[in-house]
Amino acid sequence: MKRENNSTSQPDVITFGEDGNLLIIGHIAPLQQLEVEASDCELQSVEQFSSYSRRAERLSWRMMLRRVVGRSVAIEYSSQGAPLLSEEVVINNCHYKYISVSHCRDMVAIMLSQQPCGVDIEQRGRDFERVSSRYITAEEQGLSDSAVFNAVAWCAKEALYKMAHREGLDFRCDICITAVDFENNRIFGRVGVYDSVEMQILWPDDEHIVVGTMR
Repeated sequence: MKRENNSTSQPDVITFGEDGNLLIIGHIAPLQQLEVEASDCELQSVEQFSSYSRRAERLSWRMMLRRVVGRSVAIEYSSQGAPLLSEEVVINNCHYKYISVSHCRDMVAIMLSQQPCGVDIEQRGRDFERVSSRYITAEEQGLSDSAVFNAVAWCAKEALYKMAHREGLDFRCDICITAVDFENNRIFGRVGVYDSVEMQILWPDDEHIVVGTMR
């Protein structure tokens, strides 16, 4: 895993996995600043949102992507609202065809990949324990006694859900965690036609967790 930028004014850019998956992580900026810096197409993409937070979330990740790529990137949206690249994105001679986006209250994570991918970012302080029975089976719970397992398992299942790109999947029944290796920051799972998916666990700071698919 390689961190390419640690500037406070620019998002962190991290590469990992054999295919050179690219992960972009940054803080959600104030909406007023975002609207001043946004391109016309980026502003058009948030016209339907009346919520301050929804507008700020989308404009933040669109701005981060533009800064890393060096130009505005054309984005389409699926019937489920998931972002799709309208064109191939080239960064440092790597060609990316797929995108996945996640946000929590204060940060955004964007993954670019050559294959279908998924990413999730969460705040570590969120109460995952309270709802763990809704998404973790007893067998999965037995994989680890780590205090952060419930949070990491949620992130991993969110990432798998996004990678599968299928509506109606049940987190407890249809998406499975098969192994976890905290020493090497890896977690493994399966969903749909993807029998064995390796995922990277990342800790951008003391307050957040990110999980991204590696395939």
